[in-house]
Amino acid sequence: MNCKKDVGTAAVTPSVSGSTPTGLSAPLAVDPYSALASDTSLKAIFLYKQDTSKKYTTHKFQGCPSIGISGNNYFAAWFSGGDGEQPGNYVTVALSTDKGVTWKEHQLIITSNDATMRYIDPLFWNDKYGKMNLSFVVSKGMWDGAKLGSSFISLKVVNGNILITKPQFLFHGATTVKPTPLKSDSSVLVFPVAGWNPDNPWFIYPITPTPSNLQGAYFYTSTYDPSTHVLLEPQKLSKITDPGPKLVFAEHMIVDLGNNNYKAIIRIEGGGIYYSTSDDGGLTWAKGKPFTELGENCTTKSFFGKLKSGNLLFVLNNATTRTKLTAYLSTDNGKTWGYKLLIDNRTGVSYPDVAQDDNGRIAVVYDRDRSGATAAQEINLATFTEADIKSGDASKINKLIISHK
Repeated sequence: MNCKKDVGTAAVTPSVSGSTPTGLSAPLAVDPYSALASDTSLKAIFLYKQDTSKKYTTHKFQGCPSIGISGNNYFAAWFSGGDGEQPGNYVTVALSTDKGVTWKEHQLIITSNDATMRYIDPLFWNDKYGKMNLSFVVSKGMWDGAKLGSSFISLKVVNGNILITKPQFLFHGATTVKPTPLKSDSSVLVFPVAGWNPDNPWFIYPITPTPSNLQGAYFYTSTYDPSTHVLLEPQKLSKITDPGPKLVFAEHMIVDLGNNNYKAIIRIEGGGIYYSTSDDGGLTWAKGKPFTELGENCTTKSFFGKLKSGNLLFVLNNATTRTKLTAYLSTDNGKTWGYKLLIDNRTGVSYPDVAQDDNGRIAVVYDRDRSGATAAQEINLATFTEADIKSGDASKINKLIISHK
């Protein structure tokens, strides 16, 4: 594992600043970032630099990663704990301060002293003001119908230490994919939001969805207050009313194709990837159809987004099982997908998330072999360029393992 370890936790004193993190109501004289210890509304505790804690280095499950990039700092997060996806899951954040070359694990952990709580589905996203944000889903039991839903914190790194803001509520429901910035100034964010299907046999706890009709594939929008940089609480925009034959975990992603035309992809149980389109700015959506343009795919999370160049990137399992993780590039706004790059041909690779650095280099994080006492439990990072996708030369990919069992 290409990973440096750091022992101990340094004391950090907040500095004075005029900056305002997303989600706070007004500019503050004192920097709102700190080594926050807890949040009672989420029953959460925040731990820092837990490299030597056996509790967090010995586990039988880890997966569903996300990646964020801010200058030289690369952040990766995933959830872990227990034997699998279950109460007691926690979010853990790894940090690289040298552009992803070396990593320190467990630099921030979001967990609870209440063993019935779950902290899952971490997701990094940048806002228009350059802040790095981390959203996550909170549930009591396996799934409580989104009573607590999704919240987010902003993060920054000071002298190698992660500092955070107080969690801010987003919405009831889960979001597992990056929001899409809209408008020429990125002043609007579209969040894909889902209420999980309570018929899923995993859900062994009583479920009362909050609100009661939050089941399916939704989109919420939020705007920024330009004077305070506040991200206003997201409001429901629309729902894909007929996404496909069976929806459990939607994990849908949206891309703005211009001229009020949007395209969304959706995960359909037993059906692989479906897609839907909107020609009225996301207010209404067409009936979902199987996405067959790239050949075989499977029922799992994919990545569908727009690169800094304006070209479109699709990262998916180009097979009916979780193997052949492949990047596809479209240079004509999704009309054709003329280029592809095979990232990982092993079995059990899944859940890609993508970020780009200031030079346009593409970073893909994904998991492999998540669960079990003998499982690899890998969190992998692959970096490459658009030129590498066009060449199709897999030898150009730089790969490393951020974490493993």
